[in-house]
Amino acid sequence: MANYTIPLSWVVSATAVAASQGLEPLQLGTILILTDDTPVQSLTEDYMISRTASSVGQAFGTTSDTFAMANAIFAQNPNILNAGGYVIVAPYDSSSETTAGAIQRIAAQIYFEGILTTRDLPTAEATAASNYVEGMENTILFLTDTVSTSLASGGLFYALKDNKKTRKLLYLSGGVSNVKAYARLFAAAFASRGLSVNYEGQNSTLTMTYKDLAGVPVDTNISETILNSCQTIGADVYCSVEGLAKVLSFKQGGLWFDELANQIWLRTAIQRAVANVLFTTRNKIPQTTEGVNTLVNAINSILNQGIINGMLAPGEWNSSDTFGVLEDFHRCIRTYGYYVYYTPIAEQAQADREARKCPVISIAAKQAGAIEHASIMIYLEA
Repeated sequence: MANYTIPLSWVVSATAVAASQGLEPLQLGTILILTDDTPVQSLTEDYMISRTASSVGQAFGTTSDTFAMANAIFAQNPNILNAGGYVIVAPYDSSSETTAGAIQRIAAQIYFEGILTTRDLPTAEATAASNYVEGMENTILFLTDTVSTSLASGGLFYALKDNKKTRKLLYLSGGVSNVKAYARLFAAAFASRGLSVNYEGQNSTLTMTYKDLAGVPVDTNISETILNSCQTIGADVYCSVEGLAKVLSFKQGGLWFDELANQIWLRTAIQRAVANVLFTTRNKIPQTTEGVNTLVNAINSILNQGIINGMLAPGEWNSSDTFGVLEDFHRCIRTYGYYVYYTPIAEQAQADREARKCPVISIAAKQAGAIEHASIMIYLEA
């Protein structure tokens, strides 16, 4: 009879377990170009992804509006590549497809943050597209117009003045014959520069005011009267400031551009961080204080990154909207720039416990803001 050897597993059992899969960060810095140009090369999908202008030129021709816009996107320094982004080019499926319909069709297939179009949108189509984007999450439409009457009552930009997710870009003249073509370059360059933020960096957030745009002629028709109207209803321009070509950017729908873009990052980053705790926990997250704190720790990591990248900063909370322990609320905002609170687990409703819900987590965060204007008093004495 052969000698029998007891296997080591009888003494020690060991199993290698692969980590559960989590979500990647949402790919911000991506720009959709909707185009009426006909591809010179067949596309295998409804869209193509590109990280260079040359590949767009190969697909649509180097004389196309699509190539010109892609070239403006990648000509900026920095541009969306700094954020790990890319361009998505999608032809309209027909001349009768609306921009809102095209956005809906492509959004069902791939995520994008910014939206541009080669089409000179009629007022009704532009309005419909803007209103559709207003109902989307995490998306910004860059919309141009080339007439100052757009700012007046009855004009396109005036009608859309309360839409938060449409960036209204006025471009009247760059000393060129085809002002609408250059308006599209303004939109492409603005979108690329504005969505170039790498939120994992330090002090990487930006404002669009006073930025230079490569390849975009200065708009020489912006007067103080027009500028005042732009500030009132919220429309951005690319004009001359003492001979320097600079973007002047204003609040639109109550938000500065950087506030809109930064809020997209913060919201999606927190959402994915918490989801990944739920998705990658091997066994379970107990419905206890310790369990809830695992979610809070994930939230805090994103808020800390908001401090590092310059979106958030410690300060005084001026709103009357507060929650939690008031003393802790103001101390944390003053010290850290944010405050996170949830109702104690012992006070949670029984129905929510049985539904395995986490108590509502409330977050207050202080935006760092930006300085864009200064007043100087000089006192002299003989």
